[in-house]
Amino acid sequence: MPNRKEGGVDTGWFITKAAENNWDEFDSRVLKVCNSDDWLAWTESGMSSPVLDKRDLAISILEKTEVALDGKKTEKLNIILTQDENTHLRRKAAIALWRHGNKNDQVLSRLKEALSDKELENEVRELLSQA
Repeated sequence: MPNRKEGGVDTGWFITKAAENNWDEFDSRVLKVCNSDDWLAWTESGMSSPVLDKRDLAISILEKTEVALDGKKTEKLNIILTQDENTHLRRKAAIALWRHGNKNDQVLSRLKEALSDKELENEVRELLSQA
């Protein structure tokens, strides 16, 4: 579990913000914790959680981090990309993988699907324009 001092929040805070649909606060705090060793270590268990909002948080952290992803994190993102029951999370996993240099056909295909997602459309257009 990440240290509450790092970013001033814990996973419960993020889950509450997600339940409230308070994505602005959620996203701004992700930017404050995304390079933290504790939070990055937590993402492995977060991506395996049965709780959708925990998987979303883990992917969001990996999407925004400037730290290179290790093999386990990349592997788990690929599992979400191909197997998660939630379409939005599969698309977010594609964004995270693309940002970290994985630009294979499967990732590109999910990104193209994400163009129809109102929440992700602008971000995806920006990513693809830089390709």
